[in-house]
Amino acid sequence: MKPKTATFIKFLHRLARSTNRKIFLILDNLQVHRAKVVRKWVDQHEKRIELFFLPSYCPELNPDEYLNNTVKAQLRNHPAPRTQDQLQDRLRSRMKSNQRRPHLVRNLFKHPHVQYAAA
Repeated sequence: MKPKTATFIKFLHRLARSTNRKIFLILDNLQVHRAKVVRKWVDQHEKRIELFFLPSYCPELNPDEYLNNTVKAQLRNHPAPRTQDQLQDRLRSRMKSNQRRPHLVRNLFKHPHVQYAAA
């Protein structure tokens, strides 16, 4: 199994284990999301998790894109990083900060194109 596929299955397992309710997960069309081994795992856990895929080439329907744009705007308020490590540190710091601000993440789902995911 490829490392990215193994990581994604580990994520799915942790996600399914985190609740007693069935999970409806909306994904983009990243190759790892559609891998045979992922489909097999999901089929084996169909009572716990179901996957739905966004149409191809529709970034406006993907809530991740709104978070990406928010993070980019937040990073623009700081001096440009001089190294790859600085960029990664700033990005990691910003994402951790945003995790502690659930209202910010909730607000991303108010956009008309992604309200479907907030229901």
